[in-house]
Amino acid sequence: MAEVVGFVSAGIGVAAFALQVSSGIRALRQLQLKPEEAHREVTILIEKLTILHQVVSSLKAWEQYQPVDEIISHVQRRYEDIEPILRDISEKYQISGERHRRHWKRVRSFLSEHPKEQIRGIRENINDIIMILNLALMAAQCQALSIHHAASLPEESSSSSLVQEEDPGFGGRFETIWRLQKCSISLDEARERFIKLYQSDESFRNHKDPAGNTYIHTLLRVPWNWRQDDQFGLLHTLVTECGMTLAEETQSFLVRCANWIGEGRHLTLLEAILSYGYDATAIHASPFEEWPSPCSTDWYGGGSTPDPFFVEYIGTILKYSPTMGQTEVTKLLLSRGANPALRDSRLNWMFLDYAVFCEQWHLVLEALSIIQTKVDSHVFQAYVRCAIMSTLGYEGALIEQINFLQKLTELCDDVNFTFGDRGIKDNNMMHYARTLEIASTLIRCGFNSFNQRNSEGKLAINSLSKYGNAPLIRFCLENGTNATNVSQDGRSILFELLPRLSSFDWLTWDVIDGIKLCLSAGADPFATDDCICPCSPDGCHITSKFGLEFSPYQFLNGIPMSAAIEAMGSKSFAIWIDVFKLKILMIF
Repeated sequence: MAEVVGFVSAGIGVAAFALQVSSGIRALRQLQLKPEEAHREVTILIEKLTILHQVVSSLKAWEQYQPVDEIISHVQRRYEDIEPILRDISEKYQISGERHRRHWKRVRSFLSEHPKEQIRGIRENINDIIMILNLALMAAQCQALSIHHAASLPEESSSSSLVQEEDPGFGGRFETIWRLQKCSISLDEARERFIKLYQSDESFRNHKDPAGNTYIHTLLRVPWNWRQDDQFGLLHTLVTECGMTLAEETQSFLVRCANWIGEGRHLTLLEAILSYGYDATAIHASPFEEWPSPCSTDWYGGGSTPDPFFVEYIGTILKYSPTMGQTEVTKLLLSRGANPALRDSRLNWMFLDYAVFCEQWHLVLEALSIIQTKVDSHVFQAYVRCAIMSTLGYEGALIEQINFLQKLTELCDDVNFTFGDRGIKDNNMMHYARTLEIASTLIRCGFNSFNQRNSEGKLAINSLSKYGNAPLIRFCLENGTNATNVSQDGRSILFELLPRLSSFDWLTWDVIDGIKLCLSAGADPFATDDCICPCSPDGCHITSKFGLEFSPYQFLNGIPMSAAIEAMGSKSFAIWIDVFKLKILMIF
């Protein structure tokens, strides 16, 4: 009966087992089933058996290798437990001619009664066999590579080196790629190993790891930091000298390569795979969610892996042109009606924000001159203020390009405008004047809101105190800043300055000078804030800003007193004594 239904008797060895599996596939294919449940179940079963046949066939090259023969014998015995069920299905429900309808009912009845117990059980057993054979295949290929490598070593060193050269995370056949990535071998050594392996192993092109990855898949899995030239070099060797091909790769391979975006030279990789035979026109596009997320234009390392397609991430050509410093293109786009008010969806930036971020100062001024001719004065002032607020966030624009800031503020009809920043409302431009030169520029342009309180009740001098710039504090006080002002939580400017004395650094003396200036201008050293903590129900004193173990030498910790006095000189030491007296006065 076996010959009638397509089964053959079991033999011994890889070839016999492969023939045994193929006979089962052939017998199942003779079933003429309708495209319903039975058809679907049997089709899946045939696919599993086909995979099993491919795995068994791949072991033919190692048929005389004892561990492989033992594994084949084991899985054959397991397959013999499956074969009676396959034989029963084929013998009882093989259909021909007029008996088609009656036998179809029997097959459907059989499968509907025992779908889980039999068909699913068969599939699970086949999956187990496939996994066992994959491990056997990997072990055989590791052994082949180890033998080949041992033959190339001097006799006196082969026995000791082989153990050291085995990496626990990779099969031997992929060891070379791992060692090249880890700088254990050179590119020339890796090339030589693969070429020799290709010449000695006819199945080289079919080598895969348990996850189904080829040598090329493993090589291009991730970019290798600063060794990407070695990746491209080995890829060239595998394709041109080792018979590997990219012609049969699917869309998932392209997605894998696209994942280099943000870390590797993905455009170079794209050009390489296209030149080596990958046909992107012959595949279907992968689902959107499988592609890598869009990269920011300012991610770390972007300069070494530029991407001309960032225009897709920014949104419009007008927002893209400032990043490239294309002043004339920007002017042309604006003059032809490009909307300068559009914001992107990622950062909520306008094109002026991108221009400032890329330090295209001249482009900003030229763009504003074009916008001024296109809109009314009220709208134009909104663009000017937007440019000013973007500029205030970049220290380089405020310090190194002071002329740019002056030209920008000259375009503003009122430099006393207020705006929000990081949740704090009603800030003005003086809050960001990091140097005396910037503050003087704002005064020349008409700024006079030194006593404009923001939503926290703080003046510009409060924000500037963190820079430890005594001349800047003096400038604010000379222009009418109220030194007695307290914030919403009841704290004066001294609450901002005193904590800076908790340590000694190169700004300490400027902080001391700033404190003396504020005291001279009327700041109250005895004032308390609005804190209602249990230890100070009437408010915390300014001394609460010092450490609990406050001492007169705290800000000179680590410096020998004699050396400190000598370094400070008599005048500076006198200032230090004054501050020490001030601290003592505050405590008592």
